[in-house]
Amino acid sequence: MYTQLLSSPAGILGQDLTMSQLPTGTVTFLFTDIEGSTRLLEDLGDRYHSVNEDHLTLVGGAITGAGGTVVRTEGDAFFAVFSSAIDAVGAAVEAQLRLGSHAWPDAVVLKVRMGLHTGLGTLGGEDYVGLDVNRAARLADAAHGGQIVVAESTHALVREDLSEQISFLDLGAHKLKDLSRTESVYQVLHPLLPAEFPPLRYVEGFPNNLPVELSSFLGREETLRGVQEAIDASRLVTLIGPGGVGKTRLALQVAADRVERHPDGVWLVELAGLADPDLVPQAVRSALGIPEQPGRSAVATLTGYLERRDVLLALDNCEHLIDATAGLVETVLAASPRVRVLATSRELLNIRGEVTWPVPPMTLPPTDDAVVIENPRRQWRSSSSEPAEAIPHSTSPRATQGPSPTSAAISMACRWPSS
Repeated sequence: MYTQLLSSPAGILGQDLTMSQLPTGTVTFLFTDIEGSTRLLEDLGDRYHSVNEDHLTLVGGAITGAGGTVVRTEGDAFFAVFSSAIDAVGAAVEAQLRLGSHAWPDAVVLKVRMGLHTGLGTLGGEDYVGLDVNRAARLADAAHGGQIVVAESTHALVREDLSEQISFLDLGAHKLKDLSRTESVYQVLHPLLPAEFPPLRYVEGFPNNLPVELSSFLGREETLRGVQEAIDASRLVTLIGPGGVGKTRLALQVAADRVERHPDGVWLVELAGLADPDLVPQAVRSALGIPEQPGRSAVATLTGYLERRDVLLALDNCEHLIDATAGLVETVLAASPRVRVLATSRELLNIRGEVTWPVPPMTLPPTDDAVVIENPRRQWRSSSSEPAEAIPHSTSPRATQGPSPTSAAISMACRWPSS
């Protein structure tokens, strides 16, 4: 609906603007439109126009009254801009309150969806241009009638400074239609506005940043099952082995198989090219697409974001950043009870509750086929008649007092299937 805006100049509610009067720099964009407007037009016929005029007056008045600028209107839709994110959220709430208290004719139930995103206001031609405009439009598309949703960029600027009546509900990270980067979305709450809505509309797939594998994954099916069970039983599993044995490929397959199990995303953090241990938190934050928050450390930003989310973090190639990675993982797991971590490394992370899973080299079949097959029981079997187990590591100097996963649970999750 918002992919192409009207090119005619804005002139609603007495605003007669030139390009030079539109704010630039950091701005907050607001998009709105009526839910089910086509059906409403069919039901009301000619009476729809007066209903829409009332709607335009109510919403437009809330926008301009809060210092906003109406950039365009298109039928029943608004595109507005604000220099202040606080004013933008306040205007959206005020508009919904006005719409809810208005005496609509013919028992009309008029619901307007609204989306806000804070970003760079860049002018081009007669419109704002850039991805930040598209993000605001896609947020509005994803909302339901009567709902106000905001991006993380807006939420971060206003969450501490709004009135006591306005609060936020974290809706999680979502991949919005036609946009590659996931977006953390928050619903604006007010005691006089509806709070219960269905899941967001037009959200694509399951959030993740995993690469598309060009080759099929053959062999190691039993290893896959075992690692999956280990992750179910313990929140930290580390795949251990020398370089070149396939730890990364195994981790990617395990992660790909879990994308439907973690509604807030499965995220790959590639650490191989990182040399500075102080940049590990920033690398994780960047992989998740979390905006930097002025005045907050990357660790604080991460833990605040992940606190209530169901996420799998796949940390690849940790061995040269062991201390920094281990410290961050320990902090994240302590603050975020629904987060799980799958790491690959040549060394242990050495933190409490860690389950280590040695990855042996792949073996070639005794045929001319080019298919690589693994016999995990033969490779893992100890000198006794019992299969070997992956053992939870909890004896390091970093380990703190407290319960660790039970040996029974880990044994059940990590033991090779018997013959």
